[in-house]
Amino acid sequence: MNASDTLHRALARLRRRALSDSALRWLLRAVCVCAVWSVGVLLWARMHPEPNVWVWVAAGCGVCLAGGVVAWVLTRPALPVVARVVDARLQLDERLASALALGEVDGPVAARLQQDAAAHAAGVRGGAAFPVVRHRRVALLAAAGIAAVVGLAAAPNPQDAVLRQRVADRAAVNRAADAIAKQLAQVQAQEKKQPSPGLEALQKTLEQALQDLRGAQSPRQSLERLSSLSDALQQLQDPGVATRSNAEQAGGDALSGTQGASKLSQDMAAGRTSDVARDLQQLSGALGKMTSAQQQALASGLQRAAAAAQGDQGLSSALGKAASALQKGDVAGAQQALRNGSSAASDLNSAESLQQQIAAAQSAAQNAAGGAAAQADADSGSASGQQNGSQSSGTSGQSGASGQGQGQGQGQGQGQGQGQGQGQGQGQGQGQGQGQGQGQGQGQGQGQGQGQGQGQGQGQGQGQGQGQGQGQGQGQSGGSGYGNPAQGNDQLYVAGQPGTPDQLDPTPLGPGQSVPYESYAQVLRMFEQESLDALDRGDVSADDRSLIHDYFSQLDNGSGQ
Repeated sequence: MNASDTLHRALARLRRRALSDSALRWLLRAVCVCAVWSVGVLLWARMHPEPNVWVWVAAGCGVCLAGGVVAWVLTRPALPVVARVVDARLQLDERLASALALGEVDGPVAARLQQDAAAHAAGVRGGAAFPVVRHRRVALLAAAGIAAVVGLAAAPNPQDAVLRQRVADRAAVNRAADAIAKQLAQVQAQEKKQPSPGLEALQKTLEQALQDLRGAQSPRQSLERLSSLSDALQQLQDPGVATRSNAEQAGGDALSGTQGASKLSQDMAAGRTSDVARDLQQLSGALGKMTSAQQQALASGLQRAAAAAQGDQGLSSALGKAASALQKGDVAGAQQALRNGSSAASDLNSAESLQQQIAAAQSAAQNAAGGAAAQADADSGSASGQQNGSQSSGTSGQSGASGQGQGQGQGQGQGQGQGQGQGQGQGQGQGQGQGQGQGQGQGQGQGQGQGQGQGQGQGQGQGQGQGQGQGQGQGQSGGSGYGNPAQGNDQLYVAGQPGTPDQLDPTPLGPGQSVPYESYAQVLRMFEQESLDALDRGDVSADDRSLIHDYFSQLDNGSGQ
């Protein structure tokens, strides 16, 4: 074996190690990407209810691993690459790469290079050229990612309760749909045996209800669909069928004891409508074999049965016509009437069968609605428990529910008072007069408002205003018979202006305004004239008039000072 073959075998061994090293490198990278994907999916699943979270995790990891395999296949190192890597890592000064490049070149130099390279390659360990430890950093990242995935998978997921509720809801909806589907199958089988417009309408109603239930997303929606189904079934019911059935049974009781019709009377009384139709057919065929006395006895029984079965017009009419024909000896007419009664009994049998199917469908709908309602109540209780659990509990004497109340009150009061007084004194040597006026006003307002939620709030406001005014005037005269005259610069309060009531138009005072005053000299003449005019209009003695004139003369003299 020459040196070239030895070199190739050594490099082949190192290449296998390089392939393993490359596979480990891509595997660790794929694991890191899988961990990142899995953590992202699990975190998303903790915020959104996702029933197939592990399917998404597995799908993502599969894609990552497949990508790693493809990358490894595309990057597999060839012998020259392995030779250069080994030369670089083990510092072989490019011995392996140079000897491999010479190939089959003859010559002493090439032979010696190949021998030297083969000798060095034979002593190279794969672990030294491609150590596992160089992947330590990526391996630590992969381990951390796997730990994060395991931790998230082991931690309780708040969305698990939502998923369980959804599974229970879907199961309840499916049970309701299965119950209606089972009833629909029975109706379809009955419709194939005995087609009728009523059964066809019932079949269409159940098919539509089943389609609606399959599309329901929650138990409450299925309850709505089942409620609509119950209403539709209610419209298909015929209350007259029960009346006809009772009439048939009453006719059977009335026919009891009639010779030749014992089987018919028993079946009618027992409500076996299908047997009644057959019995009427058989009785129609047996009329020709009866004696005249038997026919008359049968006619009497049929007459009683017709009277008792008036709730079923078809059967009652047929029995009555058969009785009348037998009484007249018309056997053919009686046979035809009994065959008509058989047809009426067959119609009643079909109607009863339809009502039984409708009743069975209603029972199935009610049972399904009961299961859906129980699941809906469980969902409501779960939602209420989660809401209460998210609220902090209150202290003693407080409830966990929140309440808010608001109250507003407003009050306003206003009062205004005005007083006016005027006094006048007169006398001979002494006179005194006094007047006093007082006014008072008071206003008070109070408002109260109250609002209540699941708590209580109350507000109250009160306002009060009060105003009071008082005025007093007094006049007095001393021993001389005159009061003290006012001086020219004194300020006097003027109560009003002379004139008729139409001329008086006092201006009301506003809040905080002062009472207007005028000087004594300006109003004296006007006041004097008013008083003298009053004396002329009143019944005053001459002495009093003279005294008043003197009084004003004295005032006039004082104002001039």
